[in-house]
Amino acid sequence: MSRAVVYDALTTDPRMVALGFHGNTSTDPEVDNSNVRVNYDGDQRPSDVMFITIGWDEDTEGLRGDDSNKRDFWNFTMYFHMYDKFSTDYMRIIALMNLVDEIFDELVHVDGADGYTLTLIEAGTRSRDLKDETYETICKSANYKMLTRQTALV
Repeated sequence: MSRAVVYDALTTDPRMVALGFHGNTSTDPEVDNSNVRVNYDGDQRPSDVMFITIGWDEDTEGLRGDDSNKRDFWNFTMYFHMYDKFSTDYMRIIALMNLVDEIFDELVHVDGADGYTLTLIEAGTRSRDLKDETYETICKSANYKMLTRQTALV
């Protein structure tokens, strides 16, 4: 479903890197020091500044052609966290969400390392301002849906 394109875009875009977002840079296979996590529910926050978690949801019907060809939307939710001792300014999170939306708008027909080509990502709704007591963060979430097609066998 081209999860690879989403993750790679978030961890390699120069604007994200300038803000301190990166993928796993550790050479130790037991360590993941990324501050963009997929399906993360660890016991502690992965960053004392900001981090993003991506949760992959159920798919929904997307496009159906006359020939009964059907392409589903892959849905995902992103959670944007900021350590509350770093800042409690939700506008920083909103600016990050806006940047992510810009990055996703630029992703059209991008081949992924997972054998899928991402056709487009459509932004959905955003949550109210939230607090996560476990991670000691303030946070917001945003929903997205992604249209892809399989282009290679991996």
